Amino acid sequence: ELVLEKPLDRETQSVHKLVLTAVDGGDPPRSGTSEICVIVTDINDNVPQFERSFYEVTATENTSVGTEVLTVIAIDMDEGPNGEIEYFFGDQTQELVFALFEINPQSGVITLNAKLDYEQTSVLKFDIVAKDKGTPEMVGQCSVQVNVVDINDNVPEVVVTSLTNTVPRSEEHT
Repeated sequence: ELVLEKPLDRETQSVHKLVLTAVDGGDPPRSGTSEICVIVTDINDNVPQFERSFYEVTATENTSVGTEVLTVIAIDMDEGPNGEIEYFFGDQTQELVFALFEINPQSGVITLNAKLDYEQTSVLKFDIVAKDKGTPEMVGQCSVQVNVVDINDNVPEVVVTSLTNTVPRSEEHT
């Protein structure tokens, strides 16, 4: 009977090779050996971890639609579906962020979906989640901040205000 003395962890050691030797009580004693190979299967016991918990990037107002703004990367130590990650915007993401950005679920690449406007908003903050495909599903999260840089894209507005006041005429003295 083979009994575990402590839990196995596939991420630490995925295969254990043992040699079992049996010796009889005869004279001379006879023995036999058998190699036992224990393959540790994976369970979904690791949460996807982002390389950073906070990503900050700067983009100018005239950044072209379709431009890659940022790539977020998460790693899951599990294997198979337990380690396959998909990226999504967080649950509390504002509609403006959905209108301006798109995230590739497989690669974590965030691209610009519409024109940025500094006058509308100069800083955009949102969360990205990485979900694995295991059971139960495990989720990691990071925060993203996009700082929008103003460019000179607005013409000056001239406002003329005229006042109607009478100015007394001064008389010349000789």
